[in-house]
Amino acid sequence: MNREEVYVNNGELWKKVGLFEHMQNSPYIEDRVDPVFTAYKDVDGVIKKYISTKEFREYLNINSKAPGAFMEAFDLCPSVPLWAGIGAKKGGFYDLYFNCRNSNILKEVAEYYNLPYPISEEMSEILDNTPEKISAFNRDEDEFILCSLRLEQGNPTLLKFHAVYKDKGKYFIFNRGRVFENGKVIEEGAFYKARNLPNLYTSEGNNFTAVYQSSYRNDGILDFEGIFTYADGSTAVKTYESSKEARYAVANAISGSSFPEYNKYEEINWWLAKSVLKDEIELYFHVTSKEMLDRTCKYYGLPVPYDTELAEFLVENPHAIRFKSYDLEKKGPGNFVEILLASVVFKDNTPTAIRFYETMRPHE
Repeated sequence: MNREEVYVNNGELWKKVGLFEHMQNSPYIEDRVDPVFTAYKDVDGVIKKYISTKEFREYLNINSKAPGAFMEAFDLCPSVPLWAGIGAKKGGFYDLYFNCRNSNILKEVAEYYNLPYPISEEMSEILDNTPEKISAFNRDEDEFILCSLRLEQGNPTLLKFHAVYKDKGKYFIFNRGRVFENGKVIEEGAFYKARNLPNLYTSEGNNFTAVYQSSYRNDGILDFEGIFTYADGSTAVKTYESSKEARYAVANAISGSSFPEYNKYEEINWWLAKSVLKDEIELYFHVTSKEMLDRTCKYYGLPVPYDTELAEFLVENPHAIRFKSYDLEKKGPGNFVEILLASVVFKDNTPTAIRFYETMRPHE
């Protein structure tokens, strides 16, 4: 599935970006200088930086004192309802981003700059009739359809149409999660976000679906629970409890348990949490390396959780599959620990499985 497709010249595909295409080598580097476009692009040392307009920030209800894009320096088509910002790189190359809303506006822009209309008739019908399928942003019922005008040395050279596809209704995937056990994926889901809608976190396994929601248990870190619905119609709640050590490291709290009643491998320095689902207990811990995970499995006499692909990530690019980053060692910004999350599963106080929780982010 493609997250974005860019069209030019009456429907010619200019570029496509897969959902997790940039997992290994993302050209985007986050700097958060701009409140909307929070990263810049680096392709073989050629830097492209982005800046949003104050009008676009207002559209998104973002309050920021950061300088906005100075659009008055350009010849702007009066048919455009909202200019969103600028992308610029050396050599006099600029992309001016705007909302085209419908095919009539897009045709007027093409005529104004004497450039080819960028999309096919089929895509024009989607633009006019079901814009929510391809909009990059939205506010209330207004869909923001992203287009861009390429300028070279001040001259308009290309009109581009950015079709941005949703993953679930009006929702975009914020991250994807998979749970591995004995070399197989036993649960797979995603955390979804959409403007003006509550966040959504769902998953499914061989015989269940699950929805994760706030639990209001005042844990301080893990204030959520999983509602599991099984193939036979029965339901169960998976509850979570952060450890004493995790609470102190993350929230400076002095409550909680270290779970001393369970057999805990002594090499593991960070036991992070516990969950309960029916008769199944999971103790979650931080993995420092593939070798450490292997030793943990050997200690408990259980199979490794990973397959060949996941093993490669653990060795070559653990950053790409991190769960979260926390200042566990109290060293301050720039020294956060990237959590690689795994668990030991207990039934009747007997270890029965080792699991690994992979998290991937499509925007990286």
